[in-house]
Amino acid sequence: SQSRLESTYSSSFNHVEEGNDVHKQIRMGERETRHRPPPTKREHVENPINMRLRAPTTDSTYRKTYGGYIPDVDNRPKIAKTVQDFSSTASSRDLFHGTTKSAKTIPHYAGFIPSSSQNKLAAAHGQCEDPRATTKDFGLLNLDQFPNHVPGYGGYQPTTVFNKRGGFVPSTLTTSGRNFSKHPGYESPEFGILNQMHKDFFQPGQTSQSANGNADAEVFFNR
Repeated sequence: SQSRLESTYSSSFNHVEEGNDVHKQIRMGERETRHRPPPTKREHVENPINMRLRAPTTDSTYRKTYGGYIPDVDNRPKIAKTVQDFSSTASSRDLFHGTTKSAKTIPHYAGFIPSSSQNKLAAAHGQCEDPRATTKDFGLLNLDQFPNHVPGYGGYQPTTVFNKRGGFVPSTLTTSGRNFSKHPGYESPEFGILNQMHKDFFQPGQTSQSANGNADAEVFFNR
């Protein structure tokens, strides 16, 4: 009877353990199916003919200087032959924006120069692609866009035509104005074409007869 009880107890215990394992597997399956997304059907997309599989390249000064990958050999940029061509293909050409070098104007030009080439209209105005208007219609020309004073002049320069009051007038409010305002200006009778120096230089001289110095000797000793 004792052996029968032991066998019955062991069989019931094994049955309970098997039941627990089954419940664990069911719970694990439910948990996996709960957190796992449902499988999706992927459609096969054919690669277009003109699609490039190359990764985007980074822009660097080395690539700008020596060039990058060019699949079309016929459209490869030409070798620079002049100084202007070398400047336009230099590695530091991004620093030219907003300067007279990018606009190809004369030095000390104070007109409008775009600092960026993103705005096409502003870039066209700065590069002077179209001819300038006449002096009557071009208001910026009246603002001394091309400097009329010596380099380094720090005086007042108007930014609108309504504040322009003629050319530069010396004033005694500055040290240079006080020092140089006392000197008289040039007058045309003294330094012009018909001046006194010109008349004195080209006036007719007195006629004298040359006798190998005899006339001068007689004048000298007969005093």
